[in-house]
Amino acid sequence: MRYHRTADNEGYFYTLPGGNGSIEIISYDKLLRDAKRRNRVLFDKLGLHKH
Repeated sequence: MRYHRTADNEGYFYTLPGGNGSIEIISYDKLLRDAKRRNRVLFDKLGLHKH
């Protein structure tokens, strides 16, 4: 099994044989940061943004 660096160099990924899935290894901090960025507009529209 060979893992490859992610495009942002903050984790690793591996594509399962047959292309039926993948495994990504990232830090918890990166998970939260990406989720906040991805959902920022939704949180703002709902009035749930942090000051």
